[in-house]
Amino acid sequence: MALIAFLFCTSSAFVKAQTSKRDWLLGGSGSVRFNDPFYLDLNPLAGYFVAHNLALGTQLPFNIATERYSSTRYTTIGLTPFVRYYFLNTKLRPFLRTTIGYLRTYYRLADANATEPVRSSEGYWNVSMGVGTVYFITPSISLQAALDYRINRFANAYSSDHHLLFSIGFGIYLSKNE
Repeated sequence: MALIAFLFCTSSAFVKAQTSKRDWLLGGSGSVRFNDPFYLDLNPLAGYFVAHNLALGTQLPFNIATERYSSTRYTTIGLTPFVRYYFLNTKLRPFLRTTIGYLRTYYRLADANATEPVRSSEGYWNVSMGVGTVYFITPSISLQAALDYRINRFANAYSSDHHLLFSIGFGIYLSKNE
């Protein structure tokens, strides 16, 4: 928390809010679902602006799900490149984004009759499309909120799932032009 406060207070002295070509975006987002299974999703990201308001980058998704009435646990890691386009040049900037990537889920399945939990893993493709907005609280730091439609297509090609996810996050914008 102290690191976030330090970045918040000092970064505006060094950089300005930019979504211009050759600028960098560092940040992340997360979401949580409290029903069964409990689900925590964290997505650190890094991006580079290849044109004004157009960033390309990658996220490193990490999520954990646990079932309430068993000892079953799912842990997922992945790599999902993204494209994000910002509209307007104001403190409040809407954006569109899309990601596609590969993720791997590691399962720890508990069975009441088994002495040891069953461990397994499965890879799958993930595609998401979303809309959101960022609000620049300083010239270089933003808060963001987004709504994404996510499709997971599993390796067996016979199953997929679809989710509508709301996430909140932050961004630090670093400008080479300053």
